[in-house]
This record gives sequence, C-alpha cells and structure tokens, in this order.
Amino acid sequence: MDRVLGAAQYCCVNFGYCYGFAKATDEPFLLWPQSSADTFPILKEGSDELTSVNSTEISDVDQFLKKATFIFRAGMCRERSTVSIESQSYPGKYWRHQNSIMKLHSKDETNLFKEDSCFKISQGDCNDGSFTLESVNNPGYFIQKCDSQMKIRTEVDNCGDVSNKCWVNPVSLQASLAYCSTKVTDELSVAENPECCDHQATLEEFGGCCLEIMNGNKDGCYEMPNSPPTAPAITTEIKLILDLWYCPKKIHSLEHIAKYPTCCLHPSIRRMFQEVSKYCCDNYDVCFRKRKKRTAQGCLSTTCSAIYYCPGKMRVTEWYKSYEECCCHPFRNWMFKNSQDHSKLYNQECKTRGHPDLSG
Repeated sequence: MDRVLGAAQYCCVNFGYCYGFAKATDEPFLLWPQSSADTFPILKEGSDELTSVNSTEISDVDQFLKKATFIFRAGMCRERSTVSIESQSYPGKYWRHQNSIMKLHSKDETNLFKEDSCFKISQGDCNDGSFTLESVNNPGYFIQKCDSQMKIRTEVDNCGDVSNKCWVNPVSLQASLAYCSTKVTDELSVAENPECCDHQATLEEFGGCCLEIMNGNKDGCYEMPNSPPTAPAITTEIKLILDLWYCPKKIHSLEHIAKYPTCCLHPSIRRMFQEVSKYCCDNYDVCFRKRKKRTAQGCLSTTCSAIYYCPGKMRVTEWYKSYEECCCHPFRNWMFKNSQDHSKLYNQECKTRGHPDLSG
C-alpha cells in the first residue's frame, strides 16, 4: 500500500474503507472483479454456492440488485484488516469458503465458521481502487472468479487471469479518483476531467456541471477515454445505479436534490420520491418523457467520448473554425446557463453550421 498511501488514506478517512485497518464500511454495495467488470457475484439459484452473473443476462434489475448487494462487516475472526461479507438480501448469511468453493451460509458461533468467513483485505498488486480478499485460515489463497464459479485459489492458480483475485466496489473506486481533489478547481476542469464526476467531493461542489455532462449525451461524457479501468463497462439501469451509488445515502428528501442534482438520473431515487421527476425536469431539464434538445440536427451521431478534448479547445479564440464538432459538447450548454461570459461559446457561429442553438 505504500505506493498509493495518499489514496488509501483518502478512502479510509472519507469512506471508512481502510486497507490497513480493521474497519468495514457497513454499507451495502455491488461488487465486481477487476478482470470482468460486467459480472457480479450472486447466490446461485437453488444452491448455497456463490456464482457470477453477467449484466447482459439480467431481466429484473430490482431483484438482481437485492441479491447482488453485499455489506462489508468487521471480520468475525477479529483480526486486523479483515472483513466478513454479509448478504443484504439474506441478512445473517455470509460468504465463507468450503472445500475451496465460496458459499453463502448462515452465521454460527463456531471458530471454524468465523475463520472460514474472514478475509484479509489489501491492495496487493491490484490496480488503484481495487483490492484482494485473502483467506485468513488459508494464507496465500484469495477469493477469485473462476468462470462462473467463486473459489479461493493461490495467485499462481489464478483461473487464467492474475487480476481474477482483484475486486472493486464503488467505495474502493474512490481511491483511484483521489487526484480529483486537486485536479478539479472550476467548471472547466470538471469538463476536462469528466471521470471526476464519479468523485464525491467533486460532485458536492460541481454537481450541476456533472449533471449537465452526464445527461448531455446518450453515451455519457464521463465514460471515455479517461474513466478508471476498473469502472464497469456496462450500460443500462445498472450502470446508472453503479455510477450514482451514493444517491440512496445522500437523498432523503426533495431538498437534498439541490446539493446532488446528478441523483436526478438515479432510477431508484425517481421511484422513491414521486416529486423528483417533476422537480428535476423543472429545475435541471432532466425530463425523461421528452426528447433532449441536444439531439438536434448536426449532433445526432456525436458521442461525448469522441469529443472529450473539447473543453480544453474552447479556451482558444474562434475554436469553432478548427473544432466545429465541439459545438455539440454539452459543456457549452452548461456554460450558457451558468456563466455570464459567453464570449467563447460562439452560439451564432455554431447555429449557422447547423448545430444546436443554445438560446432556444
């Protein structure tokens, strides 16, 4: 952990996710392997074994979320830097290894169960923002995804990919975004580092700008090219829930939306509060029943990931002459709404070239 001490301390102090301390989050999260970011551990139907399921196979999102959400508790073995992983859907049932296979069993007070369900958490040689789960009573054996199975295996016996032993959840992912605290200082730097819209401190200060970026294009501006490699590559409702994992914790009434406007996009928040849809539509132009203005002619086939460089280019006088495609970047719309200086937006010039008119 020495090589990323700053990131680790950030996660520990701000989110309770401490690689070097026996401290658990006690918060429910999805969990995914670094090697396959579109698969998630879940209880196998009609069995006590844990298996992995691909997000493309999911038909009922709500049921999936209930079964695939787990809580990191302080390790039952009471050893430093350990966790025991409890199912949110089946309270009192924990991950434990049995004959090298990962299973979900009801808690009991035997020493064997406490040790079988206890895993030491560390970064090891995983990427920033991911971690290993090492068996306490089988040192050198790590929880790994092996095809559709979940097993404990050694680093050498790694099921075909050394990163199969590395795991990620939304809280640990904050470690790879710790640099955003110093990198993002104003709205323009948010647009230049759109992946920082996954960073909680950035969201708290620049939530409106992040909402504009996230809602500005069907593909989402912050998916490419700078998003952390461990971030899930999936789309659909599950991706929104993963990206906006903090919303259920932060939004307890309509007034909280003003501080975290990105939560207008969270499916569960919209279902939880009936007034949210109207409030978000009226105040942030996030209206799910009307076509977004930005899909106007000239921008229909433009994805934000393809023009990620535009905010930086917009600093240059008459940028539209060399970078006409930047007329489609949603950051222009945010600046039009929130900044008094429109000198670098070139609305008339973009409009003349067949791109959206910011004023109407």
